[in-house]
Amino acid sequence: MPLLCLLLKGIKRAKGERAKPKRKPITLSLLKTLKDALHFSPFITYDQKMLWAAFTTAFFGFLRASEFCSPSQSFFDPNRTLLVLDVTLLSKVAILNITASKGGQFQKDCDVRLAISGKSVCPFRSLQKHLLQCPAQDAPLFTFSHGTFLNRQIFTDVVKSLLPQSCDKTVYSSHSFRIGAATCAAEKEIPAWLIKTLGRSSSNSFEDYIQAPSNTIDKTSSVLA
Repeated sequence: MPLLCLLLKGIKRAKGERAKPKRKPITLSLLKTLKDALHFSPFITYDQKMLWAAFTTAFFGFLRASEFCSPSQSFFDPNRTLLVLDVTLLSKVAILNITASKGGQFQKDCDVRLAISGKSVCPFRSLQKHLLQCPAQDAPLFTFSHGTFLNRQIFTDVVKSLLPQSCDKTVYSSHSFRIGAATCAAEKEIPAWLIKTLGRSSSNSFEDYIQAPSNTIDKTSSVLA
């Protein structure tokens, strides 16, 4: 009885049985740590720029892995993969055209805008530097110098390899960037409707991503008083 098995599986998940560790957010401070680690990593300059562009794009774009990673590391379908030509670079804003077939949710095309931040961590500048070194317009946006495409697994493996040894690396994944963006946005008191818009969510499920820092929670006593 497949339906009954699915029902039991759902009940077990709701009760917390066999639950996987909750994924941790890649916060802005951890993003800066990744930047420093990337600088001292064995990756060549080309790959460092490409990976840093992928990190900042994933974070500031509130992206799902399917929206910026290639389905495979060895081949790609141009109809399902974010390409170099899908990026429009204006004077202060980079626009990613994510079609429904390339990961757009609910079968809708969408444009993700990444504006210049004016800070050391800037999605616009990192994309700008990466695009200057991209050889082909019809290739996946995030491609290593040796021709391998950045897929979800490689992206996650690279992130885990760059994280500090003190981190529990099992709780970080490609989705940690989207979770971290929502968490940081809430911490900066960006309104819920805007977080929902940035995350391209049709429901309030984005609220499940937000993991309030303890210092933010501690401030509520004085606010309430």
